[in-house]
Amino acid sequence: MVYRNLICDAVFNLPKHSIILNQDNKTLTVEKLQNDSLNLALYLSKKGVMKGDRVIILIRSGSEFLTILFANLLLGCLIALIDPEMGKENFISKLKQFNPTYTFIDSRLYFLNEHPILKFLMLNILKRVPNILTHATSQIFTIGPRLPILKLHHHLSLKIDLEIPDYNRLSNSDPDIECMVVYTSGTLDKPKGVMHSYNSLNASINLLKDQLLINRDQSLCTHLPHFMLIGIIAGVHVHIWNYNMLPQKKLEFISFHSITTLFGPPSDFLPLLEYCSKVNRIFPSCLKNIYLGSAPIYKSFLSRIMPYLRNCEVHCLYGMTEHLFISIISGKDKLLSTTSIDIVGKPFANVEVRILENDEISILSPQLFKRYLHEDSRHGYFNTGDLGRLDENEQLSLFGRRKNMIIRSNFNIYPGLYEPTINSIPNVKNAVMLGIYNEAKSDEMVYLVIESDKQLSKSNIFNALTQGPFSIDKQAIPDEILFMKIPLFGRQNKVNKKVLIQHIQEIEK
Repeated sequence: MVYRNLICDAVFNLPKHSIILNQDNKTLTVEKLQNDSLNLALYLSKKGVMKGDRVIILIRSGSEFLTILFANLLLGCLIALIDPEMGKENFISKLKQFNPTYTFIDSRLYFLNEHPILKFLMLNILKRVPNILTHATSQIFTIGPRLPILKLHHHLSLKIDLEIPDYNRLSNSDPDIECMVVYTSGTLDKPKGVMHSYNSLNASINLLKDQLLINRDQSLCTHLPHFMLIGIIAGVHVHIWNYNMLPQKKLEFISFHSITTLFGPPSDFLPLLEYCSKVNRIFPSCLKNIYLGSAPIYKSFLSRIMPYLRNCEVHCLYGMTEHLFISIISGKDKLLSTTSIDIVGKPFANVEVRILENDEISILSPQLFKRYLHEDSRHGYFNTGDLGRLDENEQLSLFGRRKNMIIRSNFNIYPGLYEPTINSIPNVKNAVMLGIYNEAKSDEMVYLVIESDKQLSKSNIFNALTQGPFSIDKQAIPDEILFMKIPLFGRQNKVNKKVLIQHIQEIEK
């Protein structure tokens, strides 16, 4: 069975001949995406894929990814977005928890999985190869070139010629059913798979789509699937670019394709800023709007980027995986604010915000997720874990986090997960992981402070953390390792992090 749903409706109602995607100088029209995804949905249905099946897609962002995504949405599957470039243990824990029925994977990555020597050589050449593990019980669909893969799989061709059904005659699916799982960045003892319904995803997509239309955005470039989806539904031309391109090439790409819109955390823009500063140039004049999110946005970063923009507005978004967009403020207004705490702007319409007695921010809106994958349900308001306040003008500000968490780039690092492992390294007496905001980098730096009775070196610790029994996720590898006596306080001898941070700041001066 193939079903209509809110997200697919938005795409199937777009003008058929609109060009919505440009990748490697190849274009994808709305009509082709509609036909290919409907045909693929019918084909997969004949292969046994059905409503409620769990699906993971390990294919790089692009036209093939979109076709497979929409085909599975049309079938009513539950789709997980898990970044294959996260740490191996992190990836395995999430894959095990999600327990996919079907895995769609690039044939080249799956081929490497069968040839460890070839994988080793590729790692030496590319320095980084995504995790290509698949769950033992999952049925495999490969896409890409046909390769001599030994394990049982079904090679998928998107050139499927079947009778295309009338989309408007398809049965409507329940808009409140769970359709997508997005994992929070970072690692916990139990991974947090955030379950979104068609309703909650549609509410978030429409909200940002309206912002794109109001701001007259015409084209954007991204490497992230969720921004591809929002851009396409907004009718904006979407360009796929290589995230690892050199800054000069990125600026040339923006100019050549007349890109009007960029998304990302502040850390994504630092290489561009450093290059522009070095060669004394500004961002291309075609750029009209930059949307910042996924990490804290401080005034120090805004003051750095503004001089390199001409007729370009900066919009600062505050949100989280459980509720994608909570509030928005312009970069100019944020810079002009006199408050000493982090102002994140006025909540979007239909987002109810209340401040609890302990200053924690609690929210309720149509965007809210259904539940966590490891829990049965979620009811009412959602407590965000962020501390804040609302002023008399309904402007929301943040002044801390309830949980001990570090946000570096757009990755959440939970020290409590890694410290026990680090403390197990021979000759480590005590270890503390801290995040301290660095204005030059416009990001938090991760410090690992180690107390030891023996002589240890930074290289000893780095080697232990990157390979072997004490290795941790690569996203949590510290920027700096310091050796000192760790200050304690109270009857329970808790780490005095305030004093420790002061010591580190004095050392770093």
